Amino acid sequence: MKLFGRGQTCLSAVCDGSIKKLENVGDEVFSSGIMGAGVAIEPQNGNIYAPCDATVTSIADTSHALTLRTPDGIDVLIHVGINTVELKGRPFEVKCQEGARVKQGDLLVVADIAAIREAGYDPCVIIVMPDNGALKTDILQSGKVTKESTVIKIKK
Repeated sequence: MKLFGRGQTCLSAVCDGSIKKLENVGDEVFSSGIMGAGVAIEPQNGNIYAPCDATVTSIADTSHALTLRTPDGIDVLIHVGINTVELKGRPFEVKCQEGARVKQGDLLVVADIAAIREAGYDPCVIIVMPDNGALKTDILQSGKVTKESTVIKIKK
């Protein structure tokens, strides 16, 4: 992974697990890149953390997704699972609120990964930057990660 140096934003993994290329995710909206550049993580557990210092700008009514805005104005969407909107929030416990300022590593959501799998859904956690046409990104493509691992480096 190359370093951009000054003026870059780094996003850490939002959970412990293994990187999965976004193009291999079982949801065409994400795998095609329509939602923006990003990465998916096969989670080891259900703890979902803030990938950087940011403000929580939105939380889905079904608690499966939330959006953060970095101090330099980059929106970051965190989406827990594929088609988990259909679970109507049951396996998710949100630990933050809209408008909250969070620090990298703060717990945002606890997801019941076993319940997601038992319901027949893929629990992979997706991190994308919507509308990122003007952003240059370096994205980790494989390997095991923890919430301290840098997975995306961004430069406007």
